[in-house]
Amino acid sequence: MRTQMFNLRLLRLCSILELWNRIAIMNKFQYVTSSVPGPNTDPEEWQLLAGCECTGVCSAEQKCACLLGAEDNYSTDGLLLDKPSGAPILECHSECSCSMLETPCRNRVVQLGVKVAMKVYECADGKGFGVRAVEEIQPHTFICEYAGEVLDKDEVEKRAVSRHDHNYTMTVREHGQSGITTTFIDPRHRGNLARFINHGCDPNLSIVIIRIGYTVPHVALFSNRTINVGEELCYDYGASALNDGKGKKCLCGSAICRGYLPMSATASE
Repeated sequence: MRTQMFNLRLLRLCSILELWNRIAIMNKFQYVTSSVPGPNTDPEEWQLLAGCECTGVCSAEQKCACLLGAEDNYSTDGLLLDKPSGAPILECHSECSCSMLETPCRNRVVQLGVKVAMKVYECADGKGFGVRAVEEIQPHTFICEYAGEVLDKDEVEKRAVSRHDHNYTMTVREHGQSGITTTFIDPRHRGNLARFINHGCDPNLSIVIIRIGYTVPHVALFSNRTINVGEELCYDYGASALNDGKGKKCLCGSAICRGYLPMSATASE
C-alpha cells in the first residue's frame, strides 16, 4: 500500500521515462510534500504559532498579521512579489482565522503544493537524474519545496560518514538580530522531486525562505525568469568552501560555469 500511494503521488507531479527509473527511485526514498522533523529535533520549533485574525481577504492593505513589512507576499494569481523591505515571508496557516474561508486566501502558495508540470528524467550528460519543464513557466512562479528531514548538526555529520559522495543535505543559514540560525534539510530518505533538481551556475530558479506556522523554515524554489518547455530546471547550490580543482566538476553547461560544483569542507557547513 505504501508503494502504491508513493507511486500515485509521484506520478501526479512528474513522469519518468523508463519503468526501471521509477522502480529505482521508489526503492530509495519515501515521498513527502513538505519537510518533516528528523531525529533529535527540537519539538518547540514545531509548535504552531499564533495566526492572523482576518475574516476576509488577507492583504497588507487589510493589515494581515502574517504580512510583515506591510507588503503582500503574492499577487492575486499566486506569483511571488518583490519585498523592498526585506521582511520575512510568512504564509497564513491552520491557526489563522482565514482558514474558515471557503477558498484559500492569497497568502497561501507554497503550502498548496506543486501546480506546474515537470518531468524527472535521466540526463544524457552524466549528471544522473534531472528535472525539466513540461509546460512554459512564467517568472516568479512557485516550482516546489526542497522537502526532507530537518536534522541537527550531530545527525548530519553522523549520516555523512556512511554516504561518502552521496550527500543531498541542504544547509540554510539565516542572519538575524540574534545571530545566525542554521537549518539542515536532508531528502535522502524522505523527500520530493526537488532532490533531483541539479545545480546551475546560471540558474532559472531561486531559493526563497518561507515560514508556514512554525519557526522551522521551508525552502521554496521559484522561477526567476521564463522557463521554456523542455528546459532543465536548476538552482545555484551556493558558495564553495573548497578551492577550484578540489571539488566535483560542474556539468551545467552554462557560459558562465564556475567549473566545479559548490562544496563544503565538512558535512555540516
